[in-house]
Amino acid sequence: MNKKGISEVVTAILLVLLAIAAVVIVWGVIRGFITKGTGGAAGCASIDISVTAVDENTTVQTVTVKRNPNLAGDVELSKIQFVFEKSTGETDSVEADATGMDELDTKIFNFISTDADPISAYIEVSAYPIVVSDAGDRLCDKPSSFTY
Repeated sequence: MNKKGISEVVTAILLVLLAIAAVVIVWGVIRGFITKGTGGAAGCASIDISVTAVDENTTVQTVTVKRNPNLAGDVELSKIQFVFEKSTGETDSVEADATGMDELDTKIFNFISTDADPISAYIEVSAYPIVVSDAGDRLCDKPSSFTY
């Protein structure tokens, strides 16, 4: 039996396993830096929410938002800022609680019309994720808009 040939195969397998282990370790360090080392800002930039539907009647506007998979680990979404735009270019802004909204979740938000600002006056709604850092700072300003 040729033991020298077998030892070369074992050496090659060990080198491949060592390289894979090194990649896993480096990725763990980089991922930790991205999500925590920058105060959460880079992880926050990875939050992807989209307005998937807007349904309106005379008194209530229903906005459906989907949270898409994050690109850089778990980031806790705190609130969503909704910006409603009128045909005149004026905007109104409302914040809604989004705690507990995990990746791939869909949530429906209801907004009640007033006589001063009827639902029919709005032509577009944008949604901005809001993440609060450990220090209490607000992060994120990446919009998702839906024109209707």
